[in-house]
Amino acid sequence: MSSTRNRRFALPTAALIAVIASPALADFNDDFTTTGILADNYGFFGLATLPDSETDPTSFSDEFGAADDYVFGDAYTSGSNTYGNSSFDLDESLGQVDMTVSGGQGGHFQFVRLSRSADESNFFDLSQGVQLKIMFGGLDGQSWISTPRNPIVFGFASTDNNPEFQIQIGNFAGNDSLLRAQADGVDLPGLTYPVSSILEASYPPVNVAFFGTEAILNIDADSYSLIINPTHDANQGWTEMIPDTPHGLTFAPGEGSIPFFEARRVYGGANTTLSVTNFSVTGTTVVVDPGLPGDFNEDGVLDSLDIDLLFANLGATTPSDYDLNEDGTVDNADVDLLVEGADYLNSFYGDANTDQAVDLLDLSALASNFEEVGKLWADGDFNGDGYVNLLDLSILATNFDQSKAVPEPASVAVLGLMAAALRRRG
Repeated sequence: MSSTRNRRFALPTAALIAVIASPALADFNDDFTTTGILADNYGFFGLATLPDSETDPTSFSDEFGAADDYVFGDAYTSGSNTYGNSSFDLDESLGQVDMTVSGGQGGHFQFVRLSRSADESNFFDLSQGVQLKIMFGGLDGQSWISTPRNPIVFGFASTDNNPEFQIQIGNFAGNDSLLRAQADGVDLPGLTYPVSSILEASYPPVNVAFFGTEAILNIDADSYSLIINPTHDANQGWTEMIPDTPHGLTFAPGEGSIPFFEARRVYGGANTTLSVTNFSVTGTTVVVDPGLPGDFNEDGVLDSLDIDLLFANLGATTPSDYDLNEDGTVDNADVDLLVEGADYLNSFYGDANTDQAVDLLDLSALASNFEEVGKLWADGDFNGDGYVNLLDLSILATNFDQSKAVPEPASVAVLGLMAAALRRRG
C-alpha cells in the first residue's frame, strides 16, 4: 500500500445536499471549443501550494496551509485564470484546456483542479454505475525519478459519505509510466504493476507512453476498470490497463460525486503541462434538494439562529453560502436580504422572535437583556455587535407596530414609556 494521503477537497456546503427523488440517467460531453464550456459548466477550480518537507513526494501533507494557499473561483475569465505560478486557460482554436503547474517552488506540492459545477446535473451516483472518458495530451517525457511529477489525475471528488475515487497517470521515463488507482489516498487492487514507492529504482513500469491518451474509467457498486488508447489513434486499439476488479468500497446510494480532472506538480522540477481535449461522463445522477435558502444551521427552519450565524460570518469570502445576494462579499446587504427578503424571513429589523411582526413581545425581549453583552438577535441585538443597547432600541422603534403577519394592535404609547424607562436605566 502506498503511504500517500489524499487531500479531501471541500466542496461548497450547498454541494452536499440531500436526496429527495429517485435517480435519473444523465450525461455530458465537453469538447472545450467555446468559452461557455468552462464558464457555464465548471463552477469552481482550485490551486494549492502545499509545503512538503518529505523526500518522498508521495508523502505530501494533506493539511492545507494559510487561506491563500487554496483558491476557489466560480467563473472562468479568458486569459486571467492564474494563481501564483500556476494557471489554466481555454484554447478554442485547438479545442482544449491548457493547464500549467509551474516549477520554481521546489519542495512544494502544487495542483490545479477543474471540477464540474456543483449542481444537480453533475452529482453522479457511483453505486449505480458511471463511465468517465477523458482525452488528454501534453505530458512530457521527463524521468519520474529525476523530476517526480504526476501530471494528470481524474475521477470523482469526495463527499460526506463517498471516498474520492481517482486515477493518476504520469510519465516515468521514456515509454514507461506511473499508473495508480486510489480511493481517499489508498491504492486499490487490480493494477498490473502495484506501486510501493515511485522513487524505487525497482519500480515495475507500465510500458506505455502517455503522451496523448484517451482513457475510459468504469465504476459501479462492486468493481472498476480502466482501458486506454495511449495515442488517440484508433488503429492502435485499446489496452486494458486495469481489468474489471472488485474495489472493496462502499458508495452511499443516492449520494452523488462530482467528476474532476487535475494537473499536478508533485515535487520540485520544471513545469508540468497538460491539455485536456475532451471530458465526458455517462451515468446516473441524483436529484437533490437545494435546501431552504438562508437556513445556515440546516435545521429546516428560518429563524433568529440563522441571523446569528450570518452576523458571525460577515466578511467571509466566496465561495460562501452566506453570500445570499452572490456579490462576492458577505456583508450587511446579505443580512438585509435574510431579514427583509420576501423569499427569506420576510420581516423587519427589531423582530426578535422572527414572527414577522415588531411588537411588545420583541420589546420585552430587548428590555430583559438591555445593557448586557454576549447577546444574540433573539435577545434584542439587532445590529450583531453582541451588545443590547440604545442602538438596538432605536432599530426596534423604527419598525415598531410593523407586521407582515396577522395584525395585532399594539400601543405606541407603551413603546414610548418603555423606551423612557430604558434610557433612565442607561
